[in-house]
Amino acid sequence: MSDLRFLRIFQVRLGAGRRVFAVLATLLISSGAASAERLGWSLSTTNDSLGDQSDRWRSSSEQLSLVYGKRWSGDLPQQFGDLIELRFRADILTPSNLSAPDPSDRRYANALVLGAHSHWQNAGFEWTAGADLYVIGPQTGLRAIQETLHEALGFPVPNVDGFEISDRLRPSASVEVARSMSWGKLEVRPFVSGDLGAETLLRAGVDLDWGAVASGDLKLRQVVSGHRVSAVREKQSRGWRATFGGDVAWVGDSVFLPAEGPRTRDFRTRVRAGIAYNWADAQIFYGHTWLGPEFEGQGTGQRVGTLQLTVTF
Repeated sequence: MSDLRFLRIFQVRLGAGRRVFAVLATLLISSGAASAERLGWSLSTTNDSLGDQSDRWRSSSEQLSLVYGKRWSGDLPQQFGDLIELRFRADILTPSNLSAPDPSDRRYANALVLGAHSHWQNAGFEWTAGADLYVIGPQTGLRAIQETLHEALGFPVPNVDGFEISDRLRPSASVEVARSMSWGKLEVRPFVSGDLGAETLLRAGVDLDWGAVASGDLKLRQVVSGHRVSAVREKQSRGWRATFGGDVAWVGDSVFLPAEGPRTRDFRTRVRAGIAYNWADAQIFYGHTWLGPEFEGQGTGQRVGTLQLTVTF
């Protein structure tokens, strides 16, 4: 499937916001395809049904990344813009009870997100920086998809009229800087990152990879779970890779926790572990993440699972 054909399928669900999304996506994909070849792609789903199976709060997130650049040799390029990740995401956030939401719970929300992010290195540090457009609210059409799936599977159908975040567009920017250190099969990578826009965050954490195939791949971060998963493989090697990580974020504000709902907590935490298996030119990954409480009144965190597939061209 070509990238533009994928875009046409993806934009159908955008409702009123699809014109803005389609124009930006077409410009980004056209510019990327014109200047470099597509090196690989990564498709992941993060869902509480793969974790604690409670169908609440960070309910689901689908993320597709398309990577463009020159031939991958195992190292990040030296220049900003030489390697581009086009990122598409669909997120659904819910109260803990979809049938009869508690007024003190978080509001129902969904978002379609389009972004472009560059990955490069300088003076021994690894950088990621880019921008996203968040298309939020009923205009995305995600609620109708969730209702259809829940009806078919016998799950509670969202009853959130008057309890849903309204239509809006939010541009966002993000940056991450890290340094990787290796000892044999172990790679340790402390990082700091910041987000400004839909959510304002400052985050610090560390990722650990262990295994015979731990280094040499281009790894991308899954936004909700925090896992770093391979998107472009250095070589066609077989084997296992284990990952561990955690981070703490200071939170300024969030479009998903507006003033009429519960107040956002000042800090968020994530702890994660996962395992990947490589074969030929593909990789499959499963990870588990504990997400700490995000808002006042959320008495406990939640566990979500991430399932991801990578194919390198």
